[in-house]
Amino acid sequence: MPCSSEVSVSLADELVSMLRCPACSGAQWDLRTRDGNDLPRLEGTLCCEACGLGFDVRGGALDMVPEIVEGRRADLRRRLESPPLLRLYEETFRHIPTPIASDIRGADRIAWIKDHAPAGPVERVVDLGCGRGRDLVVMRNERSPRLAVGIDSSRALLSGAATNARLAQHTGFAFVRADLQRPPLGTDLFDWANCNGVLHRLGDPASALAGLASLLRPGGVFTCLTTLRLGVGPMEVGQRVLGRVARVHFFARHDLEGMFGRAGLEITDMKPFGAVVLIAARRAPS
Repeated sequence: MPCSSEVSVSLADELVSMLRCPACSGAQWDLRTRDGNDLPRLEGTLCCEACGLGFDVRGGALDMVPEIVEGRRADLRRRLESPPLLRLYEETFRHIPTPIASDIRGADRIAWIKDHAPAGPVERVVDLGCGRGRDLVVMRNERSPRLAVGIDSSRALLSGAATNARLAQHTGFAFVRADLQRPPLGTDLFDWANCNGVLHRLGDPASALAGLASLLRPGGVFTCLTTLRLGVGPMEVGQRVLGRVARVHFFARHDLEGMFGRAGLEITDMKPFGAVVLIAARRAPS
């Protein structure tokens, strides 16, 4: 989407300063808005001054997936983002290992997030794969950050998250549609990052984790739910089949420890629940 030379309206300077263009990696932006200064109500266009691409802001959600990428999968995405399928995804497929071979409850995971929240002051938090923003609300309630950012690849889920934020009058919430394998953000930005049920569904989890870890400030906290490879037996065979059919990775414990270490994350706690595991980590000082 090319940008025309309209008058720029500065809005959400803090959020915009964190962004990097997914097409050219530029960091100079021109934000043109049609509706006020409230992030969850934002409408307009964000234009990259380096390459001229524009990214739509609709209903409080900034879409940073370039059209050249979106065009290849737009038809499929429209079919998958119908309300019934999205509900099924949020309640079942997103947590696909959980109902199959784990007794973890939603309350267990929320308690884990709260128990492993950063101890000190928190200015910014990010939920990576935020869906409709449930975990982001938990993070906000725990530490009252100035800015809470939710990132997801689903336009429909982000729209729902922004709607929920507007209804709850959460003005410090921002929602960005992006590829979590290569998030369009700078480094050393957040005090706390949460990643629920996403890491094992990315094409290159090790590379993605390194990129996600770089979003944290040194000493920042990373909380995560992902898969755990089971031992020999029927469940191990089932995981192999599921991995091939649904393209889900299952990680051995030592693989997770190595992957987190290479990403610069020091694991502070790890709790398995059958085929899933909760992990808390901290980004090592530079």
